[in-house]
Amino acid sequence: MKIKSILFPLIMIIFIISFVSAEGAQEVKEEKVKLTLYCSQSIYRDAILTELTTEYSNLRPNVDIKYTPFGGSLADSEAKIALSLSQKTGPDIFRALNMSSVGWAASGWIDPPPDDLKQFIKENIASPSLLRAVTYKGEMFTPPLDGSWFMLHYNNRMFESAGLRIPSGDDWNWETFISFAKKLTLYDSSGQITRSGWSIRKRGNPEGTGSKWLPFFFQAGGNQPFDAERAYINSDAGYEALNFYEDALYKHKVDDLEIEEDYKALGHEKTAMVIRLLDVMSGLMSKNFPGFEWQVAKLPKGKRSATVLTSATWSVNAFSDYKEEAWDFLRWFYKPDQYYRWVKGIGGFPLFKDALKRPEYAEDESVKIAYSVGNDELFPQPLVRGSYDMMSEIGRAVERVAHKDATVQQALNEAAEKINQLLKQR
Repeated sequence: MKIKSILFPLIMIIFIISFVSAEGAQEVKEEKVKLTLYCSQSIYRDAILTELTTEYSNLRPNVDIKYTPFGGSLADSEAKIALSLSQKTGPDIFRALNMSSVGWAASGWIDPPPDDLKQFIKENIASPSLLRAVTYKGEMFTPPLDGSWFMLHYNNRMFESAGLRIPSGDDWNWETFISFAKKLTLYDSSGQITRSGWSIRKRGNPEGTGSKWLPFFFQAGGNQPFDAERAYINSDAGYEALNFYEDALYKHKVDDLEIEEDYKALGHEKTAMVIRLLDVMSGLMSKNFPGFEWQVAKLPKGKRSATVLTSATWSVNAFSDYKEEAWDFLRWFYKPDQYYRWVKGIGGFPLFKDALKRPEYAEDESVKIAYSVGNDELFPQPLVRGSYDMMSEIGRAVERVAHKDATVQQALNEAAEKINQLLKQR
C-alpha cells in the first residue's frame, strides 16, 4: 500500500516532465530561422526578389527569408552595409558591386562561398573570364550575380543616313571611330553642336565616369590603373587614353559640355553613339524609352581590343548566426530555373550557360555580339580594398580635363598621387 502511494505521484511527475519537454521540443522545432536579404531598391529587382524569397520560405518551413529594399543610391546602400559590417551586424545576405565586396572580403567581413557552390559556378558560368570579376588573390571571394561589360550603343538609323557601317576586325579602330563620330555630329548655323557623334561621359558619379574611361586605358596598352601597391594611370597608356577623350571634345568637336548626354541623349536622338554597360543600358532604355530601337557593337580597337567587365555579387555576412542557411538559399537561387527568372525579372544580362540557351537570349543579337568579345579582351575593374574610391579619383581626373580645369598630365599625375595616398591608408 505504501509503495503504491509513492509510485502514483512519481508517475505523475514523470508524465508532466515528459509533456513539458515534448511541448518545449515542439516549440524549438517550430521556431524559424529568420534571414534578411538586402538590396538597393529597383522596381525590377523588388518584384523578382519578393517572389523568390517568398517561394523559398514556402519551400523551407523552418526558414523565413525577408527581402528588404534600400531606397537610397547604390553608394548610400553600400555605405550602410559597410558600416553595419564594421560593427559586426547587418543583413545575412546582400547585393553589392564587386569593387566593394572585395574590400569586405579582404577585411574578413563576408563569408567565403562553400566549395560545392564555387564548383557549381565554375562549371556553369558562360565564360571562365567572367570569374575574374570575383577573384581575389586567386580565390573566388563571393559569387557573381549580374553584370556585363562596356559595349558601344548606337543609333543605326543615323548610321544608315550617313552611309556608315561598323567594320569588323582591325578596321574598327580609334581612327575609324572618330571619323564616324565626326560625320555623325550635327551643328547649327553658329557652329554649336545640336547632335553629338559620340556622347562622352563628362560628369555624374565619379566612379562611373572613371569606369567608362577605363576601356580606353586598356586599349592604349595599360594593364591595371592601380594595384595594391601603386597607381599606373600616370603612364603613357593613361596619357594616350585621356588625350583621346580631350581631342574628341576640343579638336574633333564631336561632343560638348552643353548638349544632353548618355542614355537620355540616345533616347532623345541627341547623340549617335554611347558607351555603356550592356545590362545597364538595356534597363535604362526599356524603362525610360520603351520601344526605342538601337544597335550594339564591340568597342573600337586601340593598340589592342579591350573592354571592362563588371559584376554585382551576392555576399553572406561573416557575422551572421545563420551562414549555412544563407548559403542554402543561394544554392537554390543559382539553380538554372531560379537564376533564369532572376535575370529575366531584372531585364539583365545572363552570365550562366543555361540562361544563355533560353530563346530570349539565344536569339538576342546584342547578347551574341557581347559574347563575341574574346576572353583576352575582357579586363576586370581593379579589385583591391578601396577600389571604388580610387576609381572615383580617376573619374574626377577625367572630369577636370573635360571641363578644361587641368591638363591631361596634371590631372592624371594628381589623381595617381591621391590613389597612392589612399593605398597607404588602407
